[in-house]
Amino acid sequence: MKKKSLLPILLITAFIFTGCGGGGSKEQPVTGIYGRIVFETDATQETLLAASFQSFRPLAKAINAIKPTAMTPVVPREKVVTFRPGLSAAVRDALIRKVGGRLKKKIYGTEDTYVITVDENSFSTTDLENLAGIERIEDNPRCYPLRIPNDPFYETHQAWHYGMMDLPAAWDITTGSDEVIVAVIDSGIAPNHPEFAGRLVAGYDFVDGDDEPYDDTYIPNPLNPNSDIFSHGSMVAGIIGALTDNGAGVAGVAWKVKIMPIRVLGPSGSGDMANLASAITWAVKHGAHIINLSLGGTKSLSSVEDAIKNAVAHNVTVIAAAGNHFEGDESTGIKYPAKYDTCIAVGALGANRERASYSDYGQELDFVAPGGDGDNEYSYVASVGYNIKTKENIYVASTGTSLAAPHISGLAALLYAQGYTTPQRIYERLRAACLDLGSQGKDKYYGYGLPLATAALFDFTKFVVHLEAEDGTILSTPINAASNSTYSFRNLTPGPVRVCAWLDKNNNGQRDAGDLFGVINTTIRQNVMLEHNITVTTL
Repeated sequence: MKKKSLLPILLITAFIFTGCGGGGSKEQPVTGIYGRIVFETDATQETLLAASFQSFRPLAKAINAIKPTAMTPVVPREKVVTFRPGLSAAVRDALIRKVGGRLKKKIYGTEDTYVITVDENSFSTTDLENLAGIERIEDNPRCYPLRIPNDPFYETHQAWHYGMMDLPAAWDITTGSDEVIVAVIDSGIAPNHPEFAGRLVAGYDFVDGDDEPYDDTYIPNPLNPNSDIFSHGSMVAGIIGALTDNGAGVAGVAWKVKIMPIRVLGPSGSGDMANLASAITWAVKHGAHIINLSLGGTKSLSSVEDAIKNAVAHNVTVIAAAGNHFEGDESTGIKYPAKYDTCIAVGALGANRERASYSDYGQELDFVAPGGDGDNEYSYVASVGYNIKTKENIYVASTGTSLAAPHISGLAALLYAQGYTTPQRIYERLRAACLDLGSQGKDKYYGYGLPLATAALFDFTKFVVHLEAEDGTILSTPINAASNSTYSFRNLTPGPVRVCAWLDKNNNGQRDAGDLFGVINTTIRQNVMLEHNITVTTL
């Protein structure tokens, strides 16, 4: 099964000019470096990423610590060396210099373990290992914090489904913006749940015809008295944007987003498409940037399709659950409104990262996201809850494509906060960041695959390229270059130089942890434009 590479390799390609020309004339070449920044897939990175995801299992505490291998590269030009005990400082220094390195610092608390810097073009690990005074030599791996929220249910119940989408690493990039509004068109929300404190904007109730879209009316079902007593809308809204990192309850995908609650599903758990059409248009007119529709039916209504088209025309992204079916149910096709081309249709994955057995499928499916499978305690999706019967604010866990869709809506809100403000750009980022789980292309069971949040959010246009001396002194004005654009450094002084390139992940103008970085040592030659490839990995 072919996987899509999510970690690109950045190549700086330059060209050698010989100076030969036709017509008996010669154009003198310029001393310097000229190249183009391009992306290419890399099978090794792809394999590492795919293998790392095999470790995501429904054991929340274990998943909490997992970081994809391909996201934690080593420090360039550094090794960690342990010397044989008893060597003098002069002998240690001589051993390292013999193989083209130099001592940098001793690891605190050790007697014989040092960090060394090396010239990667000439350094040989084998040569160093063969020296009698060396006991061990290792790479110096990078480490950096993941933004893990302190909400207690995150660690015990949510890490599996947020980890599956690589959200902890994405939260290092952004936790969203309170200027982004997601409309949750559903059954309403819990009226006073602390997870929604300060997160709500004005909404509307199309069931009761008022401005109180609360899910607080209980009508018992005589066949199943305990059905429909939990607030479906509250669960959906909680996944998108529950109050997060506040030491209580659960976490949401977008930590700072605003929620616009709109009620179209009544106490029986159902509603009608006419109200849905009205609700979509109302959300657009009142400032929603993203609309989540964790509802659906088997019949189309032109007014709903028109309302969604209008939303998209006003740069509002509409995301809908693909629908659920059960064993023996033949109606496995994508439900409306998810089936419309203008909607982003989302299916569900279980904790094993395979399609959940209940998840509807078809060629209209765009993406999949965690929806849970209920195989054990840790394979449900946990979120905000409200017991409509007892009027209690609670936390609940369930399964369904209704819970998969808000994962994508939350990620869309993070993308919007990063400047991807149109449905087309959001869709493109989601698609580009997919881990392909099905057949190549758009698979009827998985769509384009599972969008990974870090890959979606990372802006691959913030290239910075400059030249450095061997001691780190910058020799040129940094050049800002987008993907596939060219760069050049001309009229340089011949001599040794380092070509450095990186992607400024947090846009602070500095090369620091989390940025993609690459360097190569070379020597500028008179009247020659050099050719080099440089691999860029995460600092």
